[in-house]
Amino acid sequence: MPTDASSAEEKNKYNRWTHSKKICLVTMKHNIEKTIKDNIPEATNAKKILVDVGNKFKKFDKTEKSNYRQGVSSSLAVWPSSALGRFLTQSFGH
Repeated sequence: MPTDASSAEEKNKYNRWTHSKKICLVTMKHNIEKTIKDNIPEATNAKKILVDVGNKFKKFDKTEKSNYRQGVSSSLAVWPSSALGRFLTQSFGH
């Protein structure tokens, strides 16, 4: 952040950088799908948006893995001694 003692070049560089960050933020907000945008908190900087989107996908991945493991467990309960059951046990553990 420039001060009164900053040169005109430093102030100009800071103003261009600030403008660039704003344009980046607007572009990101515009290009994120509505379903994702509606499920992340409002952010005032690009890094925060990226972190929030990343966290949202981590939550999705955890849910998807949990559902997949439940399916594997169900398969093992139904076919514990079958070839499929042995394969799943060897591949994913149980």
